[in-house]
Amino acid sequence: MRHIKNYNFFINENKNINLKITIDELLSILDEEVDIFKLFNINKDQVKITDDIDVLYENAEFNKKIDKNDLKKGKLEDTSYDEVLLDDSVKLKFFFLNNKGTIEIEEPKFIILQYNKSDGTKSEIKGYQNIDKINKFYQKLTDSTIELSNGKDTYIYQTSNGGNNWEMKNVQMENDDMKGELDVDQLNDMIKKLNLKIIK
Repeated sequence: MRHIKNYNFFINENKNINLKITIDELLSILDEEVDIFKLFNINKDQVKITDDIDVLYENAEFNKKIDKNDLKKGKLEDTSYDEVLLDDSVKLKFFFLNNKGTIEIEEPKFIILQYNKSDGTKSEIKGYQNIDKINKFYQKLTDSTIELSNGKDTYIYQTSNGGNNWEMKNVQMENDDMKGELDVDQLNDMIKKLNLKIIK
């Protein structure tokens, strides 16, 4: 997944970093929601809207309609298998629709997604028009920056793999106590041991 920059984090009583974003925070980044079934004139009864997005992805009628609209599908992504900052209770599946003739790294026209809701049921399949938002979407999913202070100095750490590994950005301040590269357990231990304050 692509890298990101900012992210909301929460600290528990033990001063452990608990990286967490909600599905609503993630979706708020995206542009206007569109009814993809109406947009592509697809019979909702044939492709049941509450079905798994895999059903839509493989559906012959849907694939014909996107082909007719000079679009092509990207790979079906599943956050269950990626290092992301999305709340562990939420599993998200999504894919992009790009103009034919474009390459994968170009901005897609649409993103289509589905996620499991807090009660364990699946959301409806949702579609969003995209105007230069996919970088921010990936950033929100995987990357974060925090600042740690010992009261005198401030140390900046960044993750780009869902909080599993952290790297100091102001490397000139690395020392025996403040390591340059840490996994999440080492970072949590360091925060507690040195009584560091998370200020951002």
